[in-house]
Order: sequence, then C-alpha cells, then structure tokens
Amino acid sequence: MIDRRKLRQKLDRIHTTLYDEYKDWEPGWKKVAELSRSFRGKFFNETNKQFLRRSDDVVDNILNDCANVLAAGLQSGLTNPTTRWFKFKLRDADLMEFKPVKEWLYQVENIIFEILLKSNFYKLSPLAYKEMGLFGQPCMLQEENVRTITHFHLFTIGEYMLAADDNDVLDTFVHPFSMTVHQLVSKFGYDNLPKTIRQSYDNNQILVRHNVIHEIMPNFMMNKGKMDAKNKPYLSVYYLQDFREDDGILRISGFDGFPVRAPRWEPLSGEVYAIAPAMNGMGMSKSLQKWHLSRHFGVDMQLKPPVNVPSDMYDNGKKPSLIPGGINPYNSRKGENKVTPTMNVNIDLSGINLSIADAKNDIKTAMLYNLFTAVLNSDKRMTATEVEKVSSEQMVQLGPVLNNITGEFLSPTITTTYDYAYKMGALPPCPPELEGMELGIEYISTLAMAQKSVELSAELDFTQFVGMVSSYEPNAKKKLNVYELIDDYADKRGVNPKIVNSNDEVAEMDKAEAAQQQQAQQLAMAQQMLEGAKTLHDMSSTPAGRGV
Repeated sequence: MIDRRKLRQKLDRIHTTLYDEYKDWEPGWKKVAELSRSFRGKFFNETNKQFLRRSDDVVDNILNDCANVLAAGLQSGLTNPTTRWFKFKLRDADLMEFKPVKEWLYQVENIIFEILLKSNFYKLSPLAYKEMGLFGQPCMLQEENVRTITHFHLFTIGEYMLAADDNDVLDTFVHPFSMTVHQLVSKFGYDNLPKTIRQSYDNNQILVRHNVIHEIMPNFMMNKGKMDAKNKPYLSVYYLQDFREDDGILRISGFDGFPVRAPRWEPLSGEVYAIAPAMNGMGMSKSLQKWHLSRHFGVDMQLKPPVNVPSDMYDNGKKPSLIPGGINPYNSRKGENKVTPTMNVNIDLSGINLSIADAKNDIKTAMLYNLFTAVLNSDKRMTATEVEKVSSEQMVQLGPVLNNITGEFLSPTITTTYDYAYKMGALPPCPPELEGMELGIEYISTLAMAQKSVELSAELDFTQFVGMVSSYEPNAKKKLNVYELIDDYADKRGVNPKIVNSNDEVAEMDKAEAAQQQQAQQLAMAQQMLEGAKTLHDMSSTPAGRGV
C-alpha cells in the first residue's frame, strides 16, 4: 500500500530542489527568448501579456532566422521523413549476412518508420531542434498511444525542470502547469478529484484554473514482485500543487524506461542544463540591436535634422514647415532672391553598416548557419563528401552534438517505439536465430554519413586506385574483394537487402552457371563426336576405286 502522504512530501522536496537550480538558468534563457523573438519559452509567473510584448525592442531577427535554419538543417540532415535515416544491426557480423535476418530487420525498420510518420514526431522534432539551438536542450515526452502506438508532447523552456543521476543520465522530470476544472474532470475523472473541485464542476465553474504538477522519477517505492503500472522502474505522478486534501494526488502510474527526451547541445560538467549556440552569440546579438538603433538614429538625423529657425518665423502665430517638401516664406535681403534648404545634414553610415554585417556573420558562425544552409539548399541528397566540403571545421564542432542527439534523443525514441510496437503486436514474428538477441541502431542520415565520410571515401579511393594500377598490372584486381566492397557499401548506405544477393546466393548462381557451362561443353563435345562419326560414315560408304 502506497503511503500517499509520504509520497507527496517526497514530490514537494523534489520540486523545490529542482526549482532552486532552475532559477540560476532562467535569466539567461529569458534574454535569449527576448533577442531571438522566437516566442519560444514560457516562463513561470510570466503572464500572456508579458509573453507577447517581451520582444518589442528587437529590431533585427537574425538570431531567430539562424535558429530556424539550424532546426530545419537538423531535421533534414538527421530525421528527414522522406529518407531512411537509421537501420537496425546485430553484433554478430555473420548473422547479419543471413538474408532472412536482413529482410526481417528491413521490414521492422519500415514499420518503425511508418509509426513515427503517423505519429506527431515529425511535427514536433523541428521545434525540438530549435529549442536545442536557442536554449541548449529541448524536452519531449514520449508515451504509448492506442491509436498511433506512440505519441509525443513537446515542452518549451521555462515549463519544466530536469535532474540527472550520478552518471549524468537524465532520470527526473518536473512539469508545473495549470488546468481548468473541465480539463481536470476530462483527464482524471470526476471521482478522482478533491471535493472542492467537484463542487466547482457541479456549479458550472468549469473554467477556474488550478496548478498541477507532473513528476517522473526513479520509483523509490517499487515492489519488484508486482507488475502493475505503479511498480515500474519510473514513477509518474500528477498532483494538485495547492491542495492538501488527500494530499492532492490525482494519478499514480509508471514507465518501463525514462520517457523524457532532452538531448543537450553542449553539456557543462556538473550541470543538468546545457549551453546553446545562441548563448555563444548573445554578446553580438546585444550589440547588433544597439548598432541598429544607432543607424536608425543617424538616418532619422538625415531625414529629420535639427534646425535653427529664425524667431520671426513664429511671429503672428506663424509656424515653420519642417516636413519634406515644406515651404517657408522669408524676407530676403536685396539681391538674394533664391530658394535654399533650411539645413543640410550628411552622416557617414558605412562604419556602422560594416559593424552590423560583422555582427551578423559572427552570429551565423555561432549558429552553424553555413553548414545547415548547405544541407537545405542541396537539390539532392548530399553525399558525405559534399557535406564535409561545406565546412570541415564546423563538422568537427558538430560531431559531439550529433552524438548527444542520437544518444539522448533518437536512440531511446526508436527503442521505445519498437517496444510499444512489439507490445501491440505490430511487428512480424522474429526469426529463431534472433531470439534473445539485442538489436543495435546505426544512423545513415546525411549528417551521420558525413561523420563516416572518411571511411567511405577511403574505400572509394582505394577502388579507384586499384582500377588505375590494373591498367599497368592486370593481376592487381585480385587484391580487391569486390563482393565484400559491395556488401559494405550497401550496408553503410542503408540499401534494401532484398536487392543485394547474399554470398550464398552468389555461390549458387556461380554453381548454376558452371553447371550450364559444363553442360554446354558436353553438348558441344557430343556434337563434335556426332559430326566426326558422320564424317567417318560418309567416308566408309564411298565406292572403292572411284575417282574424280
């Protein structure tokens, strides 16, 4: 029996502890949200009016533009819904060459791709990547869904708090939010709510809002002898923050694995949150806004310069016209009958324009703009070599980030989706050779292949080298294992195994061809023997002594 009061005390302590760490990061995130004008980020105690007006002073939106390019580039380069971006693999290399196993793995891959396509994964993943570029990490909750098998919920910065274990692996999630009475009844059921909320519902006060907290953490109360939802490795609890009646707990359930995906861009030692590329460009972003305001001031000075106006122009209620094209009559001196401008102002803005351009370039560099632009602008799927040529320095910088995304986001997403699909009977029967074996994941997206470009390029360069040497020494071709090269290339590029014949199938084809050749040779020899016998017969039947 769960001690609900003890549980509630534990939940409150976790919430308070995580909020204390969160507060140190919030000012920096707020500044990014303001300067990016992305309307991402919804911070605690921030009203909707403050949320909508917090970016009024931003005059250059380059930071948000770069974040959009980064998000689109990661989506296209890592999780493009139109291409295969991962495949399953086994540690046993020999078993991977077994064609029934290959075909089963390929079939399962297609099913997982289809599940993700029908879910809201591809709708939310670009927003998750944008959160990562702006604030250091996104936060996405993956849950089981009867209709689509899996479903995702994306939270923006300021809506959640995280904690990690002693191995720096995320294991705790806290999400404070609010719900109306109507929503509470819909989600948790009328009978599971405190008396005061039920009364509000009965009195049609359904739009009254209440503070709710959702916490997910390692299950410290787990009873390994039970298999129900409350005794899974991770505990999930919804409770009313401001209610003590029955401890305010609304629902207790659990997960088999930690369901929150929060890949970190640049983790800091001892910190659960990460540094974002946008944070590296914050100094220039601030300066950029100031320089824009200074340029606007200079343009205003040119368009509407300050002027010295003779006092007599204000005599008798007159007022000088200082608008463009304005005409101001004046008493001319003798011989000075000409029209003149009131004042000329000429300000050189080239210096500040150069500063603005430099600041934009620095921000683009921090956000890896050139790399992701190249990925997006390619009219075909970029090869590893093409991506590598864009900027080898940026690819090196991006390498650890890609590892974080695959390790903390994509791999657990794929694994959990597989588990849900298996649970719901959506997968084909497993070949007996794979019983009890663990599946691995290999990424074959554009950016993942760029990381492997050195290995693939070396194989292709070697092939070309052998071809060149063979022109001088034909026997050099014997050094190249063509079949192994084809299998390796197809494997790394994620080619459908159904169109690649196995070594056993090739051996069978070679055997059949040899048998056909042997049969043809035997037929040819038999034909020759028949023709020879016919010739001898013709010679023996020729009359003796008959000449020409």
